[in-house]
Amino acid sequence: TYDSAIKDSNMVRWKAIKEDQFALICDEVHNIGAPSTQRIMDLNPRFRIGLSATPKRNFDEEGSEKILNYYQQHVYEFTIKEAQREGYLVEYDYHLIPSPMAQEDWVSYVGASRRIKKYRQAVENSKKAEDKEKYEKKLEEEYRTRAKILKKCDSKTNSIEAIYNEIPENSRTLIYGEDITHLDILGAELDRLGKRYFKYIGTLDAQKQRPTILEEFKHGIRKTLLAVGCLDEGIDIPACDVAVFVSSSTSERQFIQRRGRVLRTAPGKRGAQIYDYLVYPILGGNASDEERDLALNMIESQYRRIELMMDDAINGAQEQQKNRAFLSSRGLNPFEY
Repeated sequence: TYDSAIKDSNMVRWKAIKEDQFALICDEVHNIGAPSTQRIMDLNPRFRIGLSATPKRNFDEEGSEKILNYYQQHVYEFTIKEAQREGYLVEYDYHLIPSPMAQEDWVSYVGASRRIKKYRQAVENSKKAEDKEKYEKKLEEEYRTRAKILKKCDSKTNSIEAIYNEIPENSRTLIYGEDITHLDILGAELDRLGKRYFKYIGTLDAQKQRPTILEEFKHGIRKTLLAVGCLDEGIDIPACDVAVFVSSSTSERQFIQRRGRVLRTAPGKRGAQIYDYLVYPILGGNASDEERDLALNMIESQYRRIELMMDDAINGAQEQQKNRAFLSSRGLNPFEY
């Protein structure tokens, strides 16, 4: 791990290697841009390779630029479609499920959005560093609060039964939730449907429990895996052929990593199915201009992820047409304004 690689004793060892005899390969290379791991870039090997599905760091231009400079701005890109053509990944169908928000969730979303606007102005107007830091923390908290409202939208859980009615009985299904509480809610729905499942969470023993769960999932002892963020990086589960993004994110790294979990090749695996969600509010005829603007912005922010998923999907064009028609029918298509 990077934590062990940057320990003083190991850094001394790496620096003692002759530069022209030293090759450094950094997997998930976006991690070396974090302040806690940038020390690895003090090394100067002649040969260096960085690997990542998403090398740019979210909201960290400085860290991203340091990574690029370390590799002398040399970037080689191997796209999803190229990997599919050459047989390294399977093709996939993408299914976008419109998910209406409960009225109380929409009220909470509007409230969080108003506070975000207020704290943004406070950050801009702050003259003292401590005041600016205080408002930045409040702003970050409100962004997280608002994002969770979308990720844990109740109507998403209600769609699980329909998904299981569509997919083959022997599918290996990976369902992403937001947190442990959210997994409990999803687990209760699977219990109701009579589906056996594993929970893959951070508290499991990484040496014993996690490998056992993945092996039993592969062999179909239980065909559903409920997971949170600990499954985003470094885990290979090629048997998985269905992914359900109940907890969808605007983080490009997260949704690309999650998509990658289901596109690995495996014997007998011909393709994959990805289910995703578009959360939208039900606006009444008396909705204010502010609410309509917030609704359009909310949908547009989700579409950054959705369009990337559609672009690489077998059925992307059809799904795009269907869902834009759906939004237009509700006056919520941001691309018409």
